[in-house]
Amino acid sequence: MLRDPRARVSLILPPLIQLFILLVGRGRMEVKNIDLGVVDLDRGPAALEVLQRLRGSPSFRAPDTLSERRGCAQPRGEGGRHRVLVLF
Repeated sequence: MLRDPRARVSLILPPLIQLFILLVGRGRMEVKNIDLGVVDLDRGPAALEVLQRLRGSPSFRAPDTLSERRGCAQPRGEGGRHRVLVLF
């Protein structure tokens, strides 16, 4: 298999292409400014810590704390959210 030049190319070229694609895309795979709603049903210290970490994270906009799950069902234009985290 290694004596055939075409086989050598087919063994070496695909991993090199994958490596190039992954290295080029590495810097662009970061997600920022996630719009998140949080329903805090627990109201305990663990839930408070999760909320503080979300608010301090650069990946999330300051998450809105919703009092009920009903606020999650609103359309996005009317204050609803696509992503909602429910803390029990």
